[in-house]
Amino acid sequence: MFITKIFHRIREKLTQNSYDYLIQLTICFSLFVLSLVIRTVIRTWFLSNFNVTPYISVEGWYWETYQDADTYYQHYIYSFKYESWNPYRLDRELPLSGYVYGPIFVYCLVFLSYFTDIFYPGIPRLDRAWKAVVFAPTFFDSLTTVLIYLIVLKSLKEGRRSKLNVIYSLLAALSYIFMPLVLFYNNIMFLNTYMVTFFSFLSFYFLHKGKHRLSGGILALAILTKLVAFFLMPIWFLYLLRNNMRKGLEFLLSTAITLIFFSLPWLVMNPFNYIYQQFWPGQTLNTVFSIEYRWIMWATTPTHAFLYWGWENLATFYYQLNSLYLPLFLFILVSCIIVMLKATHMDLKRSSFFSFNAMFTIGFHIFLSRGNYKYYDTFFIPFVIIAITEWVQNFKRKEIGITLFIIFMGWIVFLNIWIIIKIKWLHIFFTFLIFVTVIITYNLEMHLALFQKNNYTSLWLYIKEQGRKIKKTKIKENN
Repeated sequence: MFITKIFHRIREKLTQNSYDYLIQLTICFSLFVLSLVIRTVIRTWFLSNFNVTPYISVEGWYWETYQDADTYYQHYIYSFKYESWNPYRLDRELPLSGYVYGPIFVYCLVFLSYFTDIFYPGIPRLDRAWKAVVFAPTFFDSLTTVLIYLIVLKSLKEGRRSKLNVIYSLLAALSYIFMPLVLFYNNIMFLNTYMVTFFSFLSFYFLHKGKHRLSGGILALAILTKLVAFFLMPIWFLYLLRNNMRKGLEFLLSTAITLIFFSLPWLVMNPFNYIYQQFWPGQTLNTVFSIEYRWIMWATTPTHAFLYWGWENLATFYYQLNSLYLPLFLFILVSCIIVMLKATHMDLKRSSFFSFNAMFTIGFHIFLSRGNYKYYDTFFIPFVIIAITEWVQNFKRKEIGITLFIIFMGWIVFLNIWIIIKIKWLHIFFTFLIFVTVIITYNLEMHLALFQKNNYTSLWLYIKEQGRKIKKTKIKENN
């Protein structure tokens, strides 16, 4: 039924405007292939010229790397396929006892591994598993590249498409292909954010297109890939709820049903371990808020950055707040309030909606209570790209827009390179700079959202109106 519906939709598109539809299909396919080729070439060149260890030196700069791919992901595939591994029993030796992520992460890796079985039948199973680990980030990042193009691309107007908008869409997609942080940590180090980024961005695409139920279901897949996507759920739920209560509730219901469905059978077999592992990485409660100096070697919270810089009083103060999760909760609370105040404005002006989502995804990385390693930043990079691209399109003079796009993308690329070669304790400074950059793309209404009385008045009237509707519904049901 679903496949028939897809073919019917394609036939309908071809009938309505076959010329434009085929062009866009060709562009998307070309971007996907181009991304695959470029990422593969750059990865092959880098790994053939540099010896990747926990710290590699390039021209005197020290690049911090991580060994998660061969330590963990490779063994996830092998054990799940060939040894009937239960990820949430935690009854095996490392690395399997320290399983962290949701089941969709392993499902997708195992699915891709069947293709490597076809192309590399003669090599050992563990090596074929490694081939899947290597290919997965290139594959998913290439899909995300196509999504960036499609999100920036605007609808036809009177049967015609803006050539300038197509150019901006292509530039945005190409910017993502060559973004240094993504290339290094996803496609060379094979770290894990590529999959949650794709599913989150796919959910965002359908949310932007008005397909809220499909968006909710796909967001659930993102959450079951890596829990970081969970932070998007209240923001998008409130955005829909404020504009249309029914759509908001359907979005939430779709997310919940999909979460439960794809959590089976683990939710039945090991409910405590399954839920526990989503929130607390590893086999023990290793979210360390300790102020002790010994934790500075691996922790990445602002507390430990302040300790490294010698700001002990500030480190102690932030530690007290962070141990109660207050910075993160306060940021999410303020963000939710802004959504409720300005959701209607965001619905009418998509550049504001894009900028807010970019700001939010960066912001919760700044305040994550367990800290944030550099490679997690690849999650918010595509949100930043579309926010900047949409903002510069609002300038009436195209030469100004193009110039600003080049300047801002050059700045983002520079920051990407800068943080790769810098120590981890400067990372909080990097995310703050990206955050400020995105805030520049806000229009005046968004900057003043919390300080205008009419926004609160409008929200109060909306709440009263929804209350009256619910009351009328109950009266009708009783009668």
